[in-house]
Amino acid sequence: MVFPEGESQDVIVKFMTSLTGAHENSMTVCGTGLTFVGENFPCLDKTTINPVYTQRSGSQVTDTGTIQLGFVRSSGVKSGDDEANKLRLEAVARLLPTSSLSAGDKIPFHVAVNTNNVEIYVGQIELTVTDTPTVTPTTTSVLNTSLLFINSSSDPFPVGVGNITTLPIILYVPPNTMSTAMFDIELPVFTSPIGTIEEIRIAATGTNLGCVYENDLLGLKYSRKFNSSLNTCQKNHGELDFGTITNSGLSQRVGSNSESDDLIQIEVDVRIDDNIPDSLGLEFPISIGAKVADYIVIYEKNITLTRTGYEKPDLEMTATYNSALSTSSSTVIDTILKHSNLTSATAVNATVFFYLPPYLTFKQVQSNVTHSNPEVTEGTVEIQFDELSMCEVVNLQLTLEPNQTITVPIDILTENTMVAYEANTYMAHTPTSIYTADQYFDTPLQYLNFSSTVTKVGVCDLPLGMASGHIDDCQLHGSIENDPARPPSHGRYNGNSAWRPFSRGPTFSKYRYFQVFFGNKTLVNKIVMQKGSGYTHHPTQLSLKYSNDGYSWQTAETVSVVTPFTETTLYPQRQSQARYIRVFIDRDDTVNGEPPDIGLKFEFYGCYVSSDYNTTNICNEAPSNIYPNDFYFRSFHALTGKVLMCDINPQDRDLKQHCHFSTDGSSWTAMDGRVASLLGHESSENIFFAYGNDQKSTLMSKDEGITWYNVPRDFYLDTRSKLTFIPSKNIPMQVTNLAVSEPHASYQFGNWGVTFEGLWKSSAGIWNKVVEWDVCC
Repeated sequence: MVFPEGESQDVIVKFMTSLTGAHENSMTVCGTGLTFVGENFPCLDKTTINPVYTQRSGSQVTDTGTIQLGFVRSSGVKSGDDEANKLRLEAVARLLPTSSLSAGDKIPFHVAVNTNNVEIYVGQIELTVTDTPTVTPTTTSVLNTSLLFINSSSDPFPVGVGNITTLPIILYVPPNTMSTAMFDIELPVFTSPIGTIEEIRIAATGTNLGCVYENDLLGLKYSRKFNSSLNTCQKNHGELDFGTITNSGLSQRVGSNSESDDLIQIEVDVRIDDNIPDSLGLEFPISIGAKVADYIVIYEKNITLTRTGYEKPDLEMTATYNSALSTSSSTVIDTILKHSNLTSATAVNATVFFYLPPYLTFKQVQSNVTHSNPEVTEGTVEIQFDELSMCEVVNLQLTLEPNQTITVPIDILTENTMVAYEANTYMAHTPTSIYTADQYFDTPLQYLNFSSTVTKVGVCDLPLGMASGHIDDCQLHGSIENDPARPPSHGRYNGNSAWRPFSRGPTFSKYRYFQVFFGNKTLVNKIVMQKGSGYTHHPTQLSLKYSNDGYSWQTAETVSVVTPFTETTLYPQRQSQARYIRVFIDRDDTVNGEPPDIGLKFEFYGCYVSSDYNTTNICNEAPSNIYPNDFYFRSFHALTGKVLMCDINPQDRDLKQHCHFSTDGSSWTAMDGRVASLLGHESSENIFFAYGNDQKSTLMSKDEGITWYNVPRDFYLDTRSKLTFIPSKNIPMQVTNLAVSEPHASYQFGNWGVTFEGLWKSSAGIWNKVVEWDVCC
């Protein structure tokens, strides 16, 4: 553009791609710049102009490049000289490979000039799409060491055995070139490749290569190939094909060029095997190559292997029921065994185990990896593999069939058959390893549920009375601190309300349970669970326990729950004839420590197997769940210079309370083990009152919690009526005033206060958390 002499104008220039019809998201602006300034603009420095790149509404690409020159004035030193009054601005754009345009199609490119906020020029150039780019050879001098290299001063480059190591690689693209470009890397092969190339990616590009990028949303992805020299899963050769790339050399013409403007930063993830023979040493060459412009470059760099001693295999195993291939006479289970992302060693003698119920038997197994002959012993199927490299994925297909030699009892629900499975492995031992040579590493025991058709007699799947009321309210009990407005008696199937368990931190969450006292010995074969209306969260894992006396509990199985659900059915696999059942909520779908909001309703299906009790005497035998109205499961009280606090104790089987006091919130002193719940303090006589752990007896202290004595309840009630009596603070299950960032006024005692998270102390008006409920004391 030629600028008028003697004028001063605020100049803005915009370069824009077309967004019309098929042109939308077809072209992107890669770079813009001021490349020439005439002699009549001595104060205009082109190197200080910083273009801004944006997207217009509805666009998914960078479609606009804006150059704001600011106020520009031609000095007129060379009057009438158009060259001296000239400003040259350039833009670089790329037609994306995902464009729907074909060879011969036209696409416009726009430019707009604004002076003093007034648009004075709008122009466009029509570009023609071609399949054969014009390549002009350019003689360029490049040092061999600067075109392609690993960006590290370490020589050799250290690579950790077993773990993924990222190689930082620099590829130089000469300015003012347009050419096809390709990068490749190869790991050496001995009896097998020393490792695997996991990924090749573009980490960053220089200013002159702004059009070299990938975008998953737009489907812009450069081609990659990974190959194995020995046709195994160990991919020791990788390629990244850039196609045609252009280095516009724009920053050189702007005068702001730096070395990084012409570089592509490539990252290659490699994983080196841990079982390389010691005879080969610890240092190996890797080869990287590139073709760009007129150059083909091969670069070698030595790597050295390092070990931490903590390398170990980490396997993961998943099994699924194949409903398409399974029939009434056969069950097909598809299994995948592979290394997890945490693995760092080859698996040696890896073995998978399947544990079958008595009414199923092994038929056959198919696998993509060679294995030993399956060993079947007393319902256990064992299959062993010699060696599994870290890239190996084993696909097993196990076929089972009904065991026709047995008749399944009525109390076994084969409609929800369970097969347990797990895997374990050894590793190749090294002198630096912290693990012993005979150490084995196993996966968690997991369970697969499916329906199986077998020979069966009898029925034991009737509803036991939650919905009908046959199970009385007195037979329902729950863990401590149930929501008083939603007790266990609200947890009835199809009821209008729901049972809401207590809401505490992660240490205590596993102690939430719903309990039923059946009275008569009962076999529970099915549990139907509903989510109460309006509740936010769901249990994700439950566990079942059984008892005949309410004191000694037999742990059964843990069951995963698929969420979200409105109603779900659970089929216990390790049933026990018992008078009590407890359904524990082990885990829920809360995140980031948020208070759980869970409401549940139940129906239990099965049958009674004894007749000790009838409906007229059942409540006489049911356990009591009545606490005094002023018995608090968590409470606190503050005096001058001291704070006292009681909370449930996770170390106690029945979650009895334990109480402590402190003068600073940091160090705590345990109170008498009988003390369970603070009641209040009478100041004229300096008397503290508390409930004992039997939730009935009343205790008194006259030395601020150090020594405690039993006193008649009437003495406490008389003292409580005095104006000098201050009740202790009850800290209930989750309420709005506890879910705050600092203590609410309702839960403050002087400069002490509490929230859902723990105990806080105020200093100069600033609250600081001094202890968490799950940690103290």
